[in-house]
Amino acid sequence: MSEPFGHEKWNAAMLERGASFLQSFEWGEFQERYGRHVSRIAAGGLSGQVIEHALPLGLRYFYVPRGPIGEWNKEAFERWHEAAKRFARKRGAAFLRIDPPLQIPDLPRTEQKVLVRGSQFQIPGLRDTGRSLQPRRNLVLDLPSSPDALLSAMHEKTRYNIRLAERHGVESRISNLESRKNDTTTFIDLLSETAERQGIRLHPERYYETMLDTIPDLPIPNPQPAPYPPPLRGGSGSPIPISRLTKRLYLASYQGNPLATALVLYFGKRATYLHGGTSSEHKNTMAPYALHWRIIRDAREAGCAEYDFGGVDEKQWEGITRFKRGFGGRVEEYANAHDFIFDPIRYGLYRFGKIILR
Repeated sequence: MSEPFGHEKWNAAMLERGASFLQSFEWGEFQERYGRHVSRIAAGGLSGQVIEHALPLGLRYFYVPRGPIGEWNKEAFERWHEAAKRFARKRGAAFLRIDPPLQIPDLPRTEQKVLVRGSQFQIPGLRDTGRSLQPRRNLVLDLPSSPDALLSAMHEKTRYNIRLAERHGVESRISNLESRKNDTTTFIDLLSETAERQGIRLHPERYYETMLDTIPDLPIPNPQPAPYPPPLRGGSGSPIPISRLTKRLYLASYQGNPLATALVLYFGKRATYLHGGTSSEHKNTMAPYALHWRIIRDAREAGCAEYDFGGVDEKQWEGITRFKRGFGGRVEEYANAHDFIFDPIRYGLYRFGKIILR
């Protein structure tokens, strides 16, 4: 069923089940502020935040990023699917797309497909898209209590570049309300420069501006980079999870010139690098290394147990992937996105339009 959920109730359920920030209540609020209708559907022990996307010709579809969340089994999934189908048809959606929160083992692609479809997705009207709106492979760094343990797990060149950036005097800081307007401009400028250099397609500027305006800041207890203290811990000895989605906008500069920026989101026990950009100037200063080393230390201070560097792909993003892998970490790989087709005719029009616009 679809029903109004409050912040605390929804986020508590998501945190208990280890959900991505994409299923946090605040992410839904951002999407609504951006102009998209958001619903939250719970049935069969599964819960999913559903975001409505408009398409040309008056078409629309529903999207569930890294969801639905809960115990995945055939009966539960069929019940959630039926509830989502009834709701989507009321809203006139041609199809519903999910990016499942299911990680898959390191198997050949053919075996992965058989494994995923055989275990979860034998439902009529379902189509494997062969791709994903979210990164298929994410690099995740576990944050140990000792900085020496983290440094020793890095590639030797990464450790060298961090120290080189320090010797060059690269300075990193967290954006605050006083500097936010100028920092937002810098963030979008560096993001655009990087996208043009890498051939990456961006959202409209308003998307990033709305995100920065809507998602609250994670408080800054210390304006200087943390000296990597032990993390905040609860009575169980585990890091205290961040109970609502928050953000920090980071910038790294050399002699007053902004060279790198990163937007980091915090939810549960994970900090996630969502968007960022770098300048092509003063590359010898290694500013991005100083920036992410600062982010990692601050994330641990905030109580995070993991730092998600975001997507990696050795073929499409070779340079970015090499940079991220230098910090160490492990790869999480997810299943393809799947479409539930409610209206085959309109879905066919959508696919035909995609082919024409390529």
